[in-house]
Amino acid sequence: MFRGLVILLVVAGHTFEISNIQFDTFGERLAGNFVNGATTTFVFLSGFLFHHVFYKKFDYAKFVKGKALKVLVPYVVLSTIAIIITIISGRHFSEYFAPSGNGLVEGWLTPYVKYFVTGRVLTAYWYVPFIFCTFLISPLHMLFIRLPNGVQLALIVVFYGISALMHRPVSNINLIQNVAYAIGPYFLGIWCSINKQAIYAKFEGREWLPFSAFAAILLTQTVLGYSGNFHKPAFEWGGLDLMLLQKAALAFFLMTFLHKFEDRNWWVIDTLAAVSFAIFFIHPWFLRVIDAYEKKVGYNDENWPLYFLATITITFLCAAIALLAKKVLGKNSRLLIGY
Repeated sequence: MFRGLVILLVVAGHTFEISNIQFDTFGERLAGNFVNGATTTFVFLSGFLFHHVFYKKFDYAKFVKGKALKVLVPYVVLSTIAIIITIISGRHFSEYFAPSGNGLVEGWLTPYVKYFVTGRVLTAYWYVPFIFCTFLISPLHMLFIRLPNGVQLALIVVFYGISALMHRPVSNINLIQNVAYAIGPYFLGIWCSINKQAIYAKFEGREWLPFSAFAAILLTQTVLGYSGNFHKPAFEWGGLDLMLLQKAALAFFLMTFLHKFEDRNWWVIDTLAAVSFAIFFIHPWFLRVIDAYEKKVGYNDENWPLYFLATITITFLCAAIALLAKKVLGKNSRLLIGY
């Protein structure tokens, strides 16, 4: 259920652009700050699942191979198609990615490598290179799991402090900064899995505590005029990344609140959870097509009804495509869409 709700938030955060939402009013900034930043919650969940699913029988080679088949292979296939289309069309994310010449190296290979390493060829694809690098350093996560509880908490505080000061990289292009930024949320997810029974017992009937923390930070960043995620070069001063802290509180709230519904069958949310990676891989293609059409016809009106319609429609179309692909291709579908 957790993963199903988070992937819905991820898609919702990306449909703001095609709906031309400007975030001019307090209410719009509040909505944007609530929805945006969901990938950090996804990182928390990845850390939680790393301990919950893989820790007891951890095999590094088997773990990396499984993640490569489910995450890296679909990324290679889909990003390569997108990169080829981008180079041919000439619609580059920025001048940094544009070819510097007409030859094979300058015109094709260099732009390909830049796009592939950063994932900036499609919305959200930046997440894949950094999360796979996170999977590659999983022996460090195993070491973290074996540390005393006090040391674990100290490391979480330290890395959250570093991330809160460092922020996300500009346009999410810096792979190393993305990996470093995610260490705190990933560690927190692991720690919450290790201590989940104690956490559930402690917060039973007190779920309002993490919710209050989440709401307080959300209101604070909105009142202060902040809108969306915090991005900057790693070593420049830019204040505290309140979005990082807000999403930590939200993750803790969702973990404790949704626990009471674990034994219930929520077919829609459970299905979204099952196909979440496929939704992640597919939805940027819908966004690209819609964005291209809007630019072609010159449409740039702010449209909240379009936002809600696009979010729900794209999410469920992606889920339907994933289920159809699974039915047609069987287990081979994971090599194409991660499911």
